[in-house]
Amino acid sequence: MSRTIQRMFRVVIAAGAAVGCAAGGVAPAAAAGVRFVLISHAPDSDSWWNTIKNAIGFMGRAPTKRFGPLKFIDFAEASRVTREEMHKIGIDVRDPNQAVGTLSSGERQTVAIARAVYCGAVPHEWSVLRAHIRRRAGRWCYTRRPSFSIPWQGATRASWAKHGDSSMNDKTKVAFLGLGVMGYPMAGHLARAGYATTVYNRTAAKADKWVAEYGGRSAATPAEAADGAEFVFACVGMDDDVREVSVGDGGAFSGMDKDVVFVDHTTASADVARELADIAAGRGLHFLDAPVSGGQAGAENGALTVMVGGAQAEFDRVAPVIDSYARACTLMGPVGSGQLTKMVNQICIAGLVQGLAEGVNFALCAGLDAKQVLDVISKGAAQSWQMENRGVTMVDDKFDFGFAVDWMRKDLAIALGEARHNGARLPVAALIDQFYAQVQARGGGRWDTSSLIRLLRHA
Repeated sequence: MSRTIQRMFRVVIAAGAAVGCAAGGVAPAAAAGVRFVLISHAPDSDSWWNTIKNAIGFMGRAPTKRFGPLKFIDFAEASRVTREEMHKIGIDVRDPNQAVGTLSSGERQTVAIARAVYCGAVPHEWSVLRAHIRRRAGRWCYTRRPSFSIPWQGATRASWAKHGDSSMNDKTKVAFLGLGVMGYPMAGHLARAGYATTVYNRTAAKADKWVAEYGGRSAATPAEAADGAEFVFACVGMDDDVREVSVGDGGAFSGMDKDVVFVDHTTASADVARELADIAAGRGLHFLDAPVSGGQAGAENGALTVMVGGAQAEFDRVAPVIDSYARACTLMGPVGSGQLTKMVNQICIAGLVQGLAEGVNFALCAGLDAKQVLDVISKGAAQSWQMENRGVTMVDDKFDFGFAVDWMRKDLAIALGEARHNGARLPVAALIDQFYAQVQARGGGRWDTSSLIRLLRHA
Protein backbone atom coordinates (compact mmCIF):
# COMPACT_ATOMS: atom_id res chain seq x y z
CA MET A 1 0.00 0.00 0.00
CA SER A 2 2.73 2.49 0.96
CA ARG A 3 4.55 2.02 -2.34
CA THR A 4 1.36 2.64 -4.27
CA ILE A 5 0.64 5.87 -2.43
CA GLN A 6 4.23 7.01 -2.78
CA ARG A 7 3.86 6.57 -6.50
CA MET A 8 0.65 8.58 -6.38
CA PHE A 9 2.47 11.43 -4.62
CA ARG A 10 5.33 11.34 -7.10
CA VAL A 11 2.96 11.52 -10.06
CA VAL A 12 1.01 14.37 -8.51
CA ILE A 13 4.13 16.33 -7.61
CA ALA A 14 5.62 15.78 -11.06
CA ALA A 15 2.35 16.77 -12.74
CA GLY A 16 2.10 19.89 -10.63
CA ALA A 17 5.68 20.75 -11.47
CA ALA A 18 4.95 20.52 -15.18
CA VAL A 19 1.95 22.81 -14.88
CA GLY A 20 3.83 25.21 -12.63
CA CYS A 21 6.61 25.51 -15.19
CA ALA A 22 4.09 26.03 -17.97
CA ALA A 23 2.35 28.73 -15.97
CA GLY A 24 5.36 30.73 -14.88
CA GLY A 25 8.49 29.15 -16.30
CA VAL A 26 9.73 28.25 -12.83
CA ALA A 27 9.81 25.13 -10.70
CA PRO A 28 7.18 24.78 -7.94
CA ALA A 29 9.75 25.46 -5.22
CA ALA A 30 10.31 28.90 -6.66
CA ALA A 31 6.79 29.66 -7.84
CA ALA A 32 5.01 31.86 -5.34
CA GLY A 33 1.47 30.85 -4.46
CA VAL A 34 1.65 27.35 -5.90
CA ARG A 35 -0.73 24.97 -4.12
CA PHE A 36 -0.96 21.20 -4.34
CA VAL A 37 -4.36 19.84 -3.37
CA LEU A 38 -4.40 16.09 -2.73
CA ILE A 39 -7.83 14.54 -2.37
CA SER A 40 -8.40 11.19 -0.69
CA HIS A 41 -11.04 9.05 0.94
CA ALA A 42 -10.92 5.84 2.93
CA PRO A 43 -13.14 4.17 5.52
CA ASP A 44 -10.34 3.63 8.03
CA SER A 45 -8.96 7.13 8.54
CA ASP A 46 -6.29 6.28 11.11
CA SER A 47 -4.55 3.62 9.03
CA TRP A 48 -4.98 5.75 5.93
CA TRP A 49 -3.33 8.77 7.49
CA ASN A 50 -0.48 6.69 8.87
CA THR A 51 0.13 5.46 5.35
CA ILE A 52 -0.06 8.98 3.98
CA LYS A 53 2.51 10.16 6.51
CA ASN A 54 4.83 7.34 5.48
CA ALA A 55 4.28 8.08 1.82
CA ILE A 56 5.20 11.74 2.04
CA GLY A 57 8.38 10.83 3.88
CA PHE A 58 10.22 10.73 0.59
CA MET A 59 9.70 14.50 0.35
CA GLY A 60 12.04 15.10 3.26
CA ARG A 61 11.49 16.78 6.61
CA ALA A 62 10.49 20.10 5.10
CA PRO A 63 8.35 19.29 2.07
CA THR A 64 6.99 22.82 1.75
CA LYS A 65 10.49 24.18 1.11
CA ARG A 66 10.84 21.83 -1.83
CA PHE A 67 7.34 21.85 -3.26
CA GLY A 68 5.65 25.00 -1.98
CA PRO A 69 2.57 25.11 0.30
CA LEU A 70 0.72 21.82 0.42
CA LYS A 71 -3.02 21.58 0.99
CA PHE A 72 -4.47 18.17 1.78
CA ILE A 73 -8.25 18.02 1.62
CA ASP A 74 -9.58 15.37 3.96
CA PHE A 75 -12.53 13.20 2.94
CA ALA A 76 -11.57 10.56 5.50
CA GLU A 77 -12.40 12.74 8.51
CA ALA A 78 -9.05 12.21 10.19
CA SER A 79 -8.79 12.62 13.91
CA ARG A 80 -7.65 15.94 15.34
CA VAL A 81 -4.45 14.33 16.60
CA THR A 82 -3.62 13.18 13.09
CA ARG A 83 -4.31 16.61 11.69
CA GLU A 84 -1.95 18.16 14.23
CA GLU A 85 0.74 15.67 13.26
CA MET A 86 0.28 16.58 9.61
CA HIS A 87 0.52 20.28 10.44
CA LYS A 88 3.89 19.69 12.11
CA ILE A 89 5.41 18.71 8.76
CA GLY A 90 3.88 21.68 6.99
CA ILE A 91 0.77 20.14 5.44
CA ASP A 92 -2.48 22.01 5.92
CA VAL A 93 -5.40 19.60 6.30
CA ARG A 94 -8.83 20.95 5.47
CA ASP A 95 -12.26 19.41 5.16
CA PRO A 96 -14.22 19.81 1.90
CA ASN A 97 -16.22 22.82 3.11
CA GLN A 98 -13.08 24.65 4.19
CA ALA A 99 -11.44 23.81 0.90
CA VAL A 100 -14.35 25.11 -1.14
CA GLY A 101 -14.27 28.31 0.89
CA THR A 102 -10.58 28.79 0.17
CA LEU A 103 -10.95 28.13 -3.52
CA SER A 104 -13.96 30.45 -3.71
CA SER A 105 -11.90 33.35 -2.41
CA GLY A 106 -10.71 34.20 -5.90
CA GLU A 107 -7.07 33.20 -5.39
CA ARG A 108 -5.27 32.11 -8.53
CA GLN A 109 -3.55 28.83 -7.83
CA THR A 110 -1.83 25.94 -9.50
CA VAL A 111 -3.56 22.82 -8.28
CA ALA A 112 -2.52 19.19 -8.60
CA ILE A 113 -5.37 16.81 -7.93
CA ALA A 114 -5.15 13.12 -7.07
CA ARG A 115 -8.43 11.34 -6.62
CA ALA A 116 -7.66 8.40 -4.36
CA VAL A 117 -10.82 6.41 -3.80
CA TYR A 118 -9.88 3.46 -1.63
CA CYS A 119 -13.30 2.10 -0.69
CA GLY A 120 -16.64 3.81 -1.07
CA ALA A 121 -17.16 7.21 -2.66
CA VAL A 122 -17.71 10.86 -1.89
CA PRO A 123 -19.92 11.80 -4.83
CA HIS A 124 -21.54 15.09 -3.90
CA GLU A 125 -18.60 16.63 -2.06
CA TRP A 126 -16.20 15.46 -4.77
CA SER A 127 -18.30 16.94 -7.57
CA VAL A 128 -18.75 20.26 -5.79
CA LEU A 129 -15.10 20.53 -4.81
CA ARG A 130 -13.83 19.55 -8.23
CA ALA A 131 -16.07 22.10 -9.89
CA HIS A 132 -14.71 24.82 -7.58
CA ILE A 133 -11.12 23.76 -8.22
CA ARG A 134 -11.56 23.82 -11.96
CA ARG A 135 -13.29 27.19 -11.92
CA ARG A 136 -10.89 28.89 -9.50
CA ALA A 137 -7.50 27.41 -10.33
CA GLY A 138 -5.30 29.49 -12.58
CA ARG A 139 -3.96 26.28 -14.09
CA TRP A 140 -4.51 22.74 -13.01
CA CYS A 141 -3.59 19.21 -13.85
CA TYR A 142 -5.52 16.07 -13.12
CA THR A 143 -4.14 12.65 -12.22
CA ARG A 144 -6.59 9.78 -12.50
CA ARG A 145 -6.48 6.82 -10.14
CA PRO A 146 -9.31 4.29 -10.28
CA SER A 147 -8.85 2.38 -7.02
CA PHE A 148 -6.03 1.20 -4.79
CA SER A 149 -7.24 -2.35 -5.38
CA ILE A 150 -6.16 -1.98 -9.02
CA PRO A 151 -2.43 -1.81 -9.82
CA TRP A 152 -0.95 1.26 -11.44
CA GLN A 153 -0.77 0.08 -15.00
CA GLY A 154 -1.81 0.80 -18.54
CA ALA A 155 -4.12 3.69 -19.21
CA THR A 156 -4.86 4.51 -15.60
CA ARG A 157 -1.29 5.42 -14.70
CA ALA A 158 -0.61 8.12 -17.26
CA SER A 159 -4.01 9.46 -18.32
CA TRP A 160 -3.88 12.96 -16.91
CA ALA A 161 -4.80 16.07 -18.83
CA LYS A 162 -3.73 19.70 -18.57
CA HIS A 163 -6.03 22.61 -19.25
CA GLY A 164 -5.55 26.34 -19.42
CA ASP A 165 -6.85 29.25 -17.39
CA SER A 166 -10.49 28.47 -18.06
CA SER A 167 -12.09 25.36 -16.66
CA MET A 168 -12.79 22.46 -18.99
CA ASN A 169 -16.19 22.10 -17.35
CA ASP A 170 -17.13 25.70 -18.00
CA LYS A 171 -16.53 25.31 -21.72
CA THR A 172 -17.32 21.71 -22.53
CA LYS A 173 -20.70 20.83 -23.94
CA VAL A 174 -21.89 17.26 -23.46
CA ALA A 175 -25.01 15.34 -24.43
CA PHE A 176 -26.59 12.45 -22.57
CA LEU A 177 -29.06 10.12 -24.29
CA GLY A 178 -31.33 7.98 -22.12
CA LEU A 179 -32.62 8.99 -18.70
CA GLY A 180 -33.50 5.67 -17.11
CA VAL A 181 -32.63 4.61 -13.57
CA MET A 182 -28.94 4.79 -14.49
CA GLY A 183 -28.78 7.59 -17.04
CA TYR A 184 -30.83 10.10 -15.06
CA PRO A 185 -28.40 10.40 -12.12
CA MET A 186 -25.33 9.98 -14.35
CA ALA A 187 -26.37 12.96 -16.44
CA GLY A 188 -27.09 14.79 -13.20
CA HIS A 189 -23.51 14.32 -12.02
CA LEU A 190 -22.26 15.84 -15.28
CA ALA A 191 -24.41 18.90 -14.73
CA ARG A 192 -23.34 19.23 -11.10
CA ALA A 193 -19.71 19.01 -12.16
CA GLY A 194 -20.21 22.09 -14.32
CA TYR A 195 -20.57 20.61 -17.80
CA ALA A 196 -23.09 22.24 -20.15
CA THR A 197 -25.38 19.22 -20.44
CA THR A 198 -28.12 18.58 -22.99
CA VAL A 199 -30.29 15.50 -22.47
CA TYR A 200 -32.54 13.42 -24.68
CA ASN A 201 -35.11 10.85 -23.61
CA ARG A 202 -37.81 9.07 -25.58
CA THR A 203 -40.35 10.26 -23.03
CA ALA A 204 -40.00 14.02 -23.18
CA ALA A 205 -41.60 14.48 -19.75
CA LYS A 206 -38.66 12.66 -18.15
CA ALA A 207 -36.23 15.02 -19.87
CA ASP A 208 -38.25 18.03 -18.72
CA LYS A 209 -38.15 16.71 -15.15
CA TRP A 210 -34.37 16.31 -15.37
CA VAL A 211 -33.93 19.88 -16.64
CA ALA A 212 -36.11 21.19 -13.81
CA GLU A 213 -33.89 19.38 -11.31
CA TYR A 214 -30.41 19.91 -12.76
CA GLY A 215 -30.64 22.76 -15.27
CA GLY A 216 -29.15 22.35 -18.73
CA ARG A 217 -31.51 21.78 -21.61
CA SER A 218 -33.42 18.99 -23.33
CA ALA A 219 -33.56 18.13 -27.02
CA ALA A 220 -36.24 16.58 -29.19
CA THR A 221 -33.87 14.18 -30.95
CA PRO A 222 -30.46 12.62 -30.27
CA ALA A 223 -29.04 14.59 -33.22
CA GLU A 224 -30.23 17.86 -31.71
CA ALA A 225 -28.75 16.93 -28.35
CA ALA A 226 -25.41 16.05 -29.96
CA ASP A 227 -25.17 19.28 -31.95
CA GLY A 228 -22.12 21.18 -30.71
CA ALA A 229 -21.26 18.62 -28.02
CA GLU A 230 -17.67 17.50 -27.52
CA PHE A 231 -18.77 14.22 -25.91
CA VAL A 232 -22.00 12.30 -26.39
CA PHE A 233 -23.00 9.69 -23.80
CA ALA A 234 -25.73 7.08 -24.10
CA CYS A 235 -27.25 4.68 -21.60
CA VAL A 236 -30.24 2.87 -23.09
CA GLY A 237 -31.59 -0.67 -23.08
CA MET A 238 -30.71 -3.11 -25.86
CA ASP A 239 -28.54 -3.34 -28.98
CA ASP A 240 -31.34 -1.94 -31.16
CA ASP A 241 -31.83 0.97 -28.77
CA VAL A 242 -28.15 1.88 -29.13
CA ARG A 243 -28.48 1.73 -32.91
CA GLU A 244 -31.60 3.90 -32.78
CA VAL A 245 -30.07 6.74 -30.77
CA SER A 246 -26.80 6.68 -32.73
CA VAL A 247 -27.53 5.88 -36.40
CA GLY A 248 -31.34 5.80 -36.58
CA ASP A 249 -33.53 8.62 -37.90
CA GLY A 250 -32.43 11.73 -36.02
CA GLY A 251 -29.60 9.71 -34.45
CA ALA A 252 -26.70 11.35 -32.68
CA PHE A 253 -24.13 10.52 -35.36
CA SER A 254 -25.94 12.81 -37.80
CA GLY A 255 -25.61 15.75 -35.43
CA MET A 256 -22.05 15.21 -34.19
CA ASP A 257 -19.11 17.26 -35.41
CA LYS A 258 -15.93 15.61 -36.65
CA ASP A 259 -13.65 14.14 -33.97
CA VAL A 260 -16.41 14.03 -31.32
CA VAL A 261 -16.44 10.97 -29.04
CA PHE A 262 -19.58 8.85 -28.59
CA VAL A 263 -19.51 6.89 -25.32
CA ASP A 264 -22.00 4.04 -24.96
CA HIS A 265 -22.70 3.08 -21.34
CA THR A 266 -25.37 0.57 -22.34
CA THR A 267 -24.74 -3.06 -21.47
CA ALA A 268 -24.93 -4.41 -24.99
CA SER A 269 -23.15 -6.92 -27.22
CA ALA A 270 -19.55 -6.58 -28.31
CA ASP A 271 -20.79 -7.03 -31.88
CA VAL A 272 -22.91 -3.87 -31.84
CA ALA A 273 -19.99 -1.96 -30.31
CA ARG A 274 -17.71 -2.98 -33.17
CA GLU A 275 -20.44 -2.29 -35.73
CA LEU A 276 -21.05 1.26 -34.49
CA ALA A 277 -17.33 1.93 -34.09
CA ASP A 278 -16.84 1.14 -37.78
CA ILE A 279 -19.70 3.45 -38.78
CA ALA A 280 -18.35 6.21 -36.53
CA ALA A 281 -14.85 5.91 -38.00
CA GLY A 282 -16.31 6.23 -41.52
CA ARG A 283 -17.85 9.56 -40.48
CA GLY A 284 -14.77 10.94 -38.75
CA LEU A 285 -16.19 10.22 -35.29
CA HIS A 286 -14.95 8.11 -32.37
CA PHE A 287 -16.78 5.38 -30.46
CA LEU A 288 -16.10 3.86 -27.02
CA ASP A 289 -18.09 1.03 -25.45
CA ALA A 290 -18.17 1.76 -21.73
CA PRO A 291 -20.67 -0.38 -19.78
CA VAL A 292 -20.93 0.31 -16.07
CA SER A 293 -21.27 -1.70 -12.87
CA GLY A 294 -22.59 -0.53 -9.54
CA GLY A 295 -26.32 -0.45 -10.14
CA GLN A 296 -28.75 2.34 -9.42
CA ALA A 297 -27.06 3.15 -6.09
CA GLY A 298 -23.69 3.47 -7.82
CA ALA A 299 -25.15 5.82 -10.41
CA GLU A 300 -26.86 7.97 -7.78
CA ASN A 301 -23.73 8.11 -5.61
CA GLY A 302 -21.31 8.77 -8.45
CA ALA A 303 -19.49 5.53 -7.64
CA LEU A 304 -19.79 3.46 -10.81
CA THR A 305 -17.11 1.20 -12.22
CA VAL A 306 -16.66 1.82 -15.94
CA MET A 307 -15.11 -0.74 -18.30
CA VAL A 308 -14.02 0.86 -21.56
CA GLY A 309 -13.20 -0.48 -24.99
CA GLY A 310 -11.61 1.75 -27.61
CA ALA A 311 -8.56 3.80 -28.49
CA GLN A 312 -6.16 5.18 -25.89
CA ALA A 313 -6.33 8.76 -27.20
CA GLU A 314 -10.11 8.96 -26.96
CA PHE A 315 -10.11 7.30 -23.56
CA ASP A 316 -7.66 9.91 -22.27
CA ARG A 317 -9.90 12.68 -23.57
CA VAL A 318 -13.11 11.44 -22.01
CA ALA A 319 -11.89 9.83 -18.77
CA PRO A 320 -11.90 13.05 -16.71
CA VAL A 321 -15.52 13.64 -17.77
CA ILE A 322 -16.63 10.10 -16.91
CA ASP A 323 -15.05 10.63 -13.52
CA SER A 324 -18.05 12.83 -12.69
CA TYR A 325 -20.03 9.68 -11.93
CA ALA A 326 -17.38 6.96 -11.61
CA ARG A 327 -15.03 5.78 -8.89
CA ALA A 328 -13.09 3.64 -11.36
CA CYS A 329 -12.70 3.96 -15.12
CA THR A 330 -10.29 1.64 -16.92
CA LEU A 331 -9.43 1.06 -20.57
CA MET A 332 -9.67 -2.71 -21.14
CA GLY A 333 -8.57 -2.93 -24.77
CA PRO A 334 -9.94 -2.24 -28.26
CA VAL A 335 -13.61 -1.61 -29.04
CA GLY A 336 -15.75 -4.42 -27.63
CA SER A 337 -13.45 -5.07 -24.67
CA GLY A 338 -15.64 -3.04 -22.34
CA GLN A 339 -18.69 -5.13 -23.16
CA LEU A 340 -16.74 -8.38 -22.83
CA THR A 341 -15.51 -7.29 -19.39
CA LYS A 342 -19.07 -6.46 -18.34
CA MET A 343 -20.11 -9.98 -19.38
CA VAL A 344 -17.49 -11.39 -17.01
CA ASN A 345 -18.91 -9.12 -14.31
CA GLN A 346 -22.45 -10.42 -14.78
CA ILE A 347 -21.35 -14.06 -14.92
CA CYS A 348 -19.59 -13.63 -11.58
CA ILE A 349 -22.53 -11.80 -9.99
CA ALA A 350 -24.99 -14.50 -11.02
CA GLY A 351 -23.00 -17.18 -9.23
CA LEU A 352 -22.47 -14.99 -6.16
CA VAL A 353 -26.15 -14.17 -5.79
CA GLN A 354 -27.23 -17.81 -6.09
CA GLY A 355 -24.62 -18.89 -3.55
CA LEU A 356 -25.74 -16.14 -1.17
CA ALA A 357 -29.39 -17.14 -1.59
CA GLU A 358 -28.61 -20.76 -0.76
CA GLY A 359 -26.48 -19.77 2.25
CA VAL A 360 -29.15 -17.47 3.70
CA ASN A 361 -31.85 -20.08 3.13
CA PHE A 362 -29.69 -22.72 4.84
CA ALA A 363 -29.20 -20.44 7.87
CA LEU A 364 -32.94 -19.87 8.16
CA CYS A 365 -33.77 -23.57 7.80
CA ALA A 366 -31.16 -24.38 10.47
CA GLY A 367 -32.82 -22.02 12.94
CA LEU A 368 -29.90 -19.60 13.06
CA ASP A 369 -30.15 -15.83 13.36
CA ALA A 370 -29.47 -15.23 9.67
CA LYS A 371 -28.58 -11.56 10.12
CA GLN A 372 -26.05 -12.42 12.80
CA VAL A 373 -24.63 -15.11 10.55
CA LEU A 374 -24.21 -12.57 7.75
CA ASP A 375 -22.55 -10.10 10.09
CA VAL A 376 -20.02 -12.72 11.18
CA ILE A 377 -19.16 -14.30 7.86
CA SER A 378 -18.97 -10.94 6.08
CA LYS A 379 -15.80 -10.35 8.08
CA GLY A 380 -14.18 -13.45 6.60
CA ALA A 381 -13.49 -15.03 3.22
CA ALA A 382 -17.19 -15.15 2.25
CA GLN A 383 -17.41 -11.35 2.18
CA SER A 384 -18.74 -9.76 -1.02
CA TRP A 385 -20.61 -6.67 -2.17
CA GLN A 386 -23.70 -8.81 -2.66
CA MET A 387 -23.50 -10.12 0.90
CA GLU A 388 -23.09 -6.68 2.43
CA ASN A 389 -25.75 -5.01 0.30
CA ARG A 390 -28.27 -7.76 -0.35
CA GLY A 391 -27.92 -10.32 2.44
CA VAL A 392 -30.14 -8.59 5.01
CA THR A 393 -32.79 -7.70 2.44
CA MET A 394 -32.89 -11.34 1.40
CA VAL A 395 -33.63 -12.27 5.02
CA ASP A 396 -36.32 -9.56 5.12
CA ASP A 397 -37.81 -10.72 1.78
CA LYS A 398 -37.49 -7.24 0.25
CA PHE A 399 -36.80 -6.94 -3.47
CA ASP A 400 -38.58 -3.81 -4.72
CA PHE A 401 -35.32 -2.00 -5.55
CA GLY A 402 -31.95 -2.50 -7.20
CA PHE A 403 -31.07 -4.25 -10.46
CA ALA A 404 -34.12 -5.86 -12.06
CA VAL A 405 -34.30 -9.54 -12.98
CA ASP A 406 -35.41 -8.54 -16.51
CA TRP A 407 -32.15 -6.67 -17.03
CA MET A 408 -30.04 -9.46 -15.57
CA ARG A 409 -31.61 -11.93 -17.99
CA LYS A 410 -30.82 -9.57 -20.84
CA ASP A 411 -27.20 -9.36 -19.71
CA LEU A 412 -26.87 -13.11 -19.24
CA ALA A 413 -28.34 -13.70 -22.70
CA ILE A 414 -25.60 -11.49 -24.15
CA ALA A 415 -22.91 -13.38 -22.21
CA LEU A 416 -24.28 -16.79 -23.15
CA GLY A 417 -24.48 -15.73 -26.80
CA GLU A 418 -20.86 -14.57 -26.75
CA ALA A 419 -19.83 -17.85 -25.08
CA ARG A 420 -21.31 -19.80 -27.95
CA HIS A 421 -18.97 -17.90 -30.27
CA ASN A 422 -15.78 -18.08 -28.22
CA GLY A 423 -16.24 -21.60 -26.88
CA ALA A 424 -16.40 -20.71 -23.18
CA ARG A 425 -18.43 -23.11 -21.01
CA LEU A 426 -20.91 -21.40 -18.68
CA PRO A 427 -22.90 -24.20 -17.01
CA VAL A 428 -23.65 -22.30 -13.79
CA ALA A 429 -24.56 -19.06 -15.54
CA ALA A 430 -26.91 -20.94 -17.87
CA LEU A 431 -28.58 -22.67 -14.92
CA ILE A 432 -29.04 -19.44 -12.98
CA ASP A 433 -30.47 -17.79 -16.08
CA GLN A 434 -33.21 -20.42 -15.97
CA PHE A 435 -33.77 -19.70 -12.28
CA TYR A 436 -34.30 -16.07 -13.18
CA ALA A 437 -36.79 -17.19 -15.83
CA GLN A 438 -38.75 -18.87 -13.03
CA VAL A 439 -38.69 -15.62 -11.03
CA GLN A 440 -40.07 -13.80 -14.08
CA ALA A 441 -42.83 -16.40 -14.38
CA ARG A 442 -43.85 -15.51 -10.81
CA GLY A 443 -44.22 -11.87 -11.78
CA GLY A 444 -40.80 -10.85 -10.47
CA GLY A 445 -39.29 -9.33 -13.59
CA ARG A 446 -38.83 -6.00 -11.84
CA TRP A 447 -37.63 -7.50 -8.55
CA ASP A 448 -33.99 -7.15 -7.59
CA THR A 449 -31.71 -9.99 -8.69
CA SER A 450 -31.37 -11.12 -5.07
CA SER A 451 -34.95 -12.40 -5.34
CA LEU A 452 -33.49 -15.78 -6.33
CA ILE A 453 -33.98 -16.76 -2.71
CA ARG A 454 -37.75 -16.76 -3.22
CA LEU A 455 -37.38 -19.88 -5.34
CA LEU A 456 -35.91 -21.57 -2.27
CA ARG A 457 -38.13 -20.05 0.42
CA HIS A 458 -41.40 -20.25 -1.46
CA ALA A 459 -41.03 -23.35 -3.63
